[in-house]
Amino acid sequence: MMNDDAKTLKICQLNVNKSNTAQSALLHSIADFDIVALQEPHIDFLKNTRASQNWIVIYPTGHKDNEATSRSLTLVNKRVSTNSWTAIPVPSPDITALTLRTPTTLLHLFNIYNPQDNDLVQARLARETRRLLRDDDEEDAQVVWLGDFNRHHPLWDDERNMHLFTDQNLNRAEELIKLLSAFDLHMLLPEGIPTLEAMNTKNLTRPDNVFASKGLADSLLECRTALDLRPPATDHFPVVEWPEFRTKLVLRLQDLPDVEKGIPTKESFNVILDALMNALTETIEETVPETKPPPFAKRWYSKELNNLRREVGRLGRRAWKLREFPDHPIHREYRSLRNRYGDQIRSAKRAHWDAWLEEADTRSVWTVGKYIRAGSSDGSKSRVPALRRPGSTVLEQENEAKSKILYETFFPQPPPDIEPPDDDPFPPNAFEFAHVTNEQIHDACHRLKEFKASGPDGVPNEVYKRCADLLVPILGPLFRATFDLQYYPDRWKHSITVVLRKPGRSDYSIAKSYRPIALMNCMGKILSSCVTEMVEFELEKLGLLPKHHFGGRAGRTTTDSLHLLTKTVYDAWRTKKVASILFLDVEAAFPSAIPERLFHEMRRLGIPETIVGWLRRKLHGRRTKLSFDDFVSELFVILSGIDQGCPLSVLLYKIYNLVLLECANAQNGEMALGFIDDVAAVAIGKTLESTTAALKSYMERRGGAKHWSRTRNSRFEISKLNLVHADPSLGANDMGPPLALSDGTVQPTDAAKFLGVWIDRKLSFKRQAEYALKKGTTWLMQFGRLARPKGGISLRHVKSLYQQMLLPGMLYAASVWITPQRAIENRQRLYGSVGVIRKLARVHRQACIMMTGAMRTTATDVMEAHLNLLPFHLLVDKMIMREISRLCTLPPTHPLHRHVKQAAARYVQRHRSPLHETLEAYKLRPTEIETIDAVRLPPGWRPPFNVSMAENKDAALEEEEKWAYKPGPHVYTDGSDVDGGVGAAAVLLRPGQQPKVLRYHLGSAKHHTVYEAEIVGLVLGVTLIARELSARVASCAADNTACLQASKNRKPHPGHYLIDK
Repeated sequence: MMNDDAKTLKICQLNVNKSNTAQSALLHSIADFDIVALQEPHIDFLKNTRASQNWIVIYPTGHKDNEATSRSLTLVNKRVSTNSWTAIPVPSPDITALTLRTPTTLLHLFNIYNPQDNDLVQARLARETRRLLRDDDEEDAQVVWLGDFNRHHPLWDDERNMHLFTDQNLNRAEELIKLLSAFDLHMLLPEGIPTLEAMNTKNLTRPDNVFASKGLADSLLECRTALDLRPPATDHFPVVEWPEFRTKLVLRLQDLPDVEKGIPTKESFNVILDALMNALTETIEETVPETKPPPFAKRWYSKELNNLRREVGRLGRRAWKLREFPDHPIHREYRSLRNRYGDQIRSAKRAHWDAWLEEADTRSVWTVGKYIRAGSSDGSKSRVPALRRPGSTVLEQENEAKSKILYETFFPQPPPDIEPPDDDPFPPNAFEFAHVTNEQIHDACHRLKEFKASGPDGVPNEVYKRCADLLVPILGPLFRATFDLQYYPDRWKHSITVVLRKPGRSDYSIAKSYRPIALMNCMGKILSSCVTEMVEFELEKLGLLPKHHFGGRAGRTTTDSLHLLTKTVYDAWRTKKVASILFLDVEAAFPSAIPERLFHEMRRLGIPETIVGWLRRKLHGRRTKLSFDDFVSELFVILSGIDQGCPLSVLLYKIYNLVLLECANAQNGEMALGFIDDVAAVAIGKTLESTTAALKSYMERRGGAKHWSRTRNSRFEISKLNLVHADPSLGANDMGPPLALSDGTVQPTDAAKFLGVWIDRKLSFKRQAEYALKKGTTWLMQFGRLARPKGGISLRHVKSLYQQMLLPGMLYAASVWITPQRAIENRQRLYGSVGVIRKLARVHRQACIMMTGAMRTTATDVMEAHLNLLPFHLLVDKMIMREISRLCTLPPTHPLHRHVKQAAARYVQRHRSPLHETLEAYKLRPTEIETIDAVRLPPGWRPPFNVSMAENKDAALEEEEKWAYKPGPHVYTDGSDVDGGVGAAAVLLRPGQQPKVLRYHLGSAKHHTVYEAEIVGLVLGVTLIARELSARVASCAADNTACLQASKNRKPHPGHYLIDK
């Protein structure tokens, strides 16, 4: 503890003897300390220690890569400003160091574990100290050495330990004393105070020490051993009362100006907006309680453990006073209580974990799954280390400097010499502008996700979601006024950009290892969501987007792009041609976008100027604050880029890079496939030389990919471009010719990852199968803790996690890289990806053992029967069948539609694509399956009738009794499957008249479903009502919830062709 202008710096130092229990207990005793220096910390097999979100962990340099276990570790309390300290890289697993900056001094603190048998670590310590002092500009820099020095000398040890003062020990201690003298370091812990009690002999010794510069020694308030800290063995969103919240909000909204008559001026707009925001924030302040973080470092810690810790500390102080009497019973009592404290810590951790798993319900089990799948962590708070600019070796330590580097990376300035867009006249508007409706706003509020971080205004999504009926009448006029007044408020342009680490990066000292997430004003995001939905519907309906763009589009998935890619390559092989595939990587795709180019592309598509002008105003004058660690930067101006986190972002980037896909020349055998910012350029030709030349032309010709890159400020990183030559005639070690571009050469590779799947040059997908096996095995290793027979989650939940997390992850895009396993007549062996399925079935078997707790010799089919689980090859079939069935429903506007029809019509003999194999395996014929369009009805659409659905059967009976007394004819409909035949019927009832009945037989249950029959029943019911010419009102009842939902859903789903007709 040191004095500094009435402020103190509290440091705790302890060797925890590698004990997890000791370190866990210590975390609950050190909340008052600023820095904790640990020696021999607990390090698990994944090289993680144990900490909490209250602490930032400093590991030794190269901790993850060092073979030697780290024996020094420093914790910095999160309340210590990250701008006031910097970790010092020291190439040793036994030293961690940091520099603290105060208004009056610079402090270098070294935490050391010094082995008993050599002086290498203290020699390294001396070199690093000398280097720091030599490089410091300040002459008054102070130094602290503390830790487990493992040296014994009469200068600090008690005289009773004469047996430790051997020649060897004294010689090693003398080397340390020479270093202390050279650096003028003074011992802070008084002589004779022991720091270690031997486990067996109970002898008290002094291996730990603290040495500091004279300036710090003069400022010292206290340095002592804290027996009460000796361990054994060495934010949620608050609960809101929403009825009360709504009541308070209604009272405040009554004071708002009337918006029903319109908003005539920008000034009145701002007055209404400010009043609305004040009503929301005041209601939140009045009714929402502040979150109360748990008082303990870990959730499993309890008041009982805290009381026991205090009792251990009390006995420890008494035992210390009686240390001269080793036979005193207080020592046995203290040791017994300390051991009991350790046992209860271990028991509390187990009990808390078991209770958390056992109490998991259908909803929270996914939280458990995500927690486990996230992988290992030390539980501490992360920190952005010193950063350097590209091409520089100078590390910036100050948070202000780091924020500027991150700002320059996330929001690069558009270069001044960018080629301007063509001044060709724009085409007429492709569609008429329509104002945002209140129904659209209701839908947008309903889609908001709960428990997400709020923007600068502090109003979370839950408020708009739960109070939509109160807010939409005000939001509607405000949103429409942004178009009518040609005004976008500055309040909605401000954001907070959170800096997050990209996982798995090797160097976090470069800004590219981080990604920005914009926390924007929720009200502005709701408006953006409405505009996005409106524009996307029109673009899809009119077919204005590139046909080979698959990302973020209705009715399209990543597997569609992969199927088109593989089908194209196989078709080329069948015609004795080859294919070359270039996978492009756009550096900083979203932040690099130039708004003016974006506006030009939107007008070129025929998007009305009203929308483009609104977007121009939205993107102009944006400002953001960067947030990382405990630091929030000053406001930065955003001059370019597309906001990542805005609902418009995906749509805008699809428009921005459409030229990159359109510039592929089909007549030259070129094709470009896109999924947001992932693009694959494919060239088909007779030789690899010709396909390589085609790719070169695609990249470098006028109007090609590089021209797009230069004019859109979207740089291709040559080192990340991947070239795969798909030629079945190439030898094992022959990758084909390289692609020579003007700014570098791209060497061909055996396989490249595209949209999460490894595409190899033979399309054998062996690497993808290995990757899938690795993913499945990793999942099992992580989730094994959940399925223990004692203390795990229920079998039902483990099974759900297996079926809905492991299988979809492991078998992602299986229809592309797995050929269904099936028996073929006159063929002894099974046909298909038998070996791959057998390998992956190992994961399935291990999962069955994990879920059932069966012995390892138990037959797999027995476990499957107990779990009511399909055999693995049938689970694979189920997933592939579902995907291929969807492909059979694609409309003619989809680029795969033609390929699916061709593959279903003819099962080719050579070079069969995944489409050929799967369609043949399941005997699917697209002509016999309904077509589902990509879009159906416009945003905000509501059915011209009211739909009421009862919560359960009893409620339905009660409502039916009331419904029977309503005026007009009453119609009852039904659909059913009887003896393999599917049919529907409807009956119309009017008091005093004979019932009118319509029936329809759809056909066999092999070709039709009860769901279809229920919809046909509704169609029959409406037909009966239409015949009642005198009826002014009518009611129709059905007993199928799915078909009632479908009748009011505007998006396309199976069976909608019946409703639409």
